[in-house]
Amino acid sequence: MPTKNAKELFVLMLSHARQGTERGATIFKELGEAAQNEEIKEALQARAFVAERTLEKLDQALICSSGSSSGRFRQLWRRRSSGKLPGRHTCLR
Repeated sequence: MPTKNAKELFVLMLSHARQGTERGATIFKELGEAAQNEEIKEALQARAFVAERTLEKLDQALICSSGSSSGRFRQLWRRRSSGKLPGRHTCLR
């Protein structure tokens, strides 16, 4: 689907970045749980923590950059309202 303007492209790129970060966070969490060595386990858990904080920031950026007419905005808002997105999302303007 071609983008119509720069804002739509920006939201699309943020969405892709979020999806990749979400996959990484899941992998780090699962590997951290399966790791035998405590140092490796701790390092993987730290990476999972950082990835989850990055997800929160990407969600905040998506919410702030999406207009109220955006389907992605409504989808994120529903996930946040259902408790699947932790944290408070505010736009700094």
